[in-house]
Amino acid sequence: MEKPRGPSDQYCPQWRQKMSKVCHTCHWWQSMPVDDGKGGVRDIYGCAVVLQLALQRDTVIAARGAQKAHESWRNEIVSIAQQQQEAHATAQKLADKSAVRELQAQSKMKLIEGTGG
Repeated sequence: MEKPRGPSDQYCPQWRQKMSKVCHTCHWWQSMPVDDGKGGVRDIYGCAVVLQLALQRDTVIAARGAQKAHESWRNEIVSIAQQQQEAHATAQKLADKSAVRELQAQSKMKLIEGTGG
């Protein structure tokens, strides 16, 4: 497949000529698959130097999104852990109160006379 020509209204900084005259002959004029927004993929042609900068920008944007998602997940896990810790503390307090009541009830029982030393 023949490479398409570059735009006629822009100049290549490397060749110092109109892009339409030189891009299709340059090794840096490469195709890159991109999402067309409709679930499909199409190829676009561009200078590899410019495409590299665009890919780096997209990588930074994706990394920031992943970082935000990770932070959100971490906050959710911390919240769940705090809720579980609070529930455990409440259960422990209830168990302690129950144990105290049981000990109080046992201390009120009368000892059986005539047993023991």
